Amino acid sequence: MKKVLVVIVLLLVPAISIAKPTADSAKEVQDYFWNGDGPLLVEYKICSEVAKEGENKNECVTEVDPSALVKGDKVVLWMNYMVPQDTEQKVSVLVMRNNRPEKTSNINLPGSLRIRTWATLPTDKEGSYSIQLDHEIGDNFNTLKKLSYQVSE
Repeated sequence: MKKVLVVIVLLLVPAISIAKPTADSAKEVQDYFWNGDGPLLVEYKICSEVAKEGENKNECVTEVDPSALVKGDKVVLWMNYMVPQDTEQKVSVLVMRNNRPEKTSNINLPGSLRIRTWATLPTDKEGSYSIQLDHEIGDNFNTLKKLSYQVSE
């Protein structure tokens, strides 16, 4: 039985390894990091837990279904950005409940190939929530992403 498990694991390892990027895609990432003009939202998740230490520090540990939140749940919007070097970018997290302002968080992002951050999401009231991530550019804003979540009793 152990031999069968070893063979299965050995067959699956190549299937789950990360694919090597092409030279062109790697150059595109490098060019953006060295010469880009704003934060790039690489990934986002609604999570109930973010690792505080260890190998997965600052990673979303437990992703949750945004359509199945219960009043009082502790959740965050976890975000992974790439920010061009030698810059500091500002992002606003705007949360609306039933089309009314509920909460705003402002995040300063220093230049980094990979910076992970998160904002606590309100769940103290039932309703339909929307989130808008805006990049502040002087007096203007560029919307990076819109998403939603639902809180029920």
